[in-house]
Amino acid sequence: MPAIYTEDKETIFAYHTIHDFFDSYTLPEALEYLQSALKSATGKKIWKTSCPHCLVNYTRQLNLLSAASSTIQTRFAQRPAAVIQDTGTGSKVFINNLGTSVGNKAGDDIWSCFPRSLTLTQFLNPYKAIKKFNDYMTQQEWEKAFEEIQQCALSKTTIVNNFPPYNIIMLQVRISQLIEACHLIEVRAGKNTKKTGKKNSNTQINKKREPA
Repeated sequence: MPAIYTEDKETIFAYHTIHDFFDSYTLPEALEYLQSALKSATGKKIWKTSCPHCLVNYTRQLNLLSAASSTIQTRFAQRPAAVIQDTGTGSKVFINNLGTSVGNKAGDDIWSCFPRSLTLTQFLNPYKAIKKFNDYMTQQEWEKAFEEIQQCALSKTTIVNNFPPYNIIMLQVRISQLIEACHLIEVRAGKNTKKTGKKNSNTQINKKREPA
């Protein structure tokens, strides 16, 4: 029988934030938004994947997800159900547990949901990816980075001219790992995940809409 433990209000809110993020975006959509925003922010073409408000809303929710991860880390508030024990069998344990990365939204499958940015250790324990994310920069630094990505993506200003310069590759890796790790936590241990067969309105990234 799983161990029973209690969570304080801040921890509960942090996990609710993770749930809300993936209530607005599928995993592929969240990652595609990130890639397109970084591409525009590092070039001179204005982001046109969707309406500007959609990117503003995305970076706002990404910042909330970042803050939630910081709360979970600082409070050591890991949910046991999100962690898979390493059996020492290498890739076999990964293959045997691929199904734990698949959500229950319409269209979710192993191909679209398995994490491509996480290491095997992080796949088994997504909280390790959260620690990497928060160790890379402080919450205030991440908040500034998200704001600058948004501003540069929606203008012809390039983020590569910032000083001190960002390591764009590491930004992409750490944010992708945050998103994928939080998705694993939501799928494996999200208490509020709803099982539904309704079509998800966020499956088409190129459609103009305002996420919830």
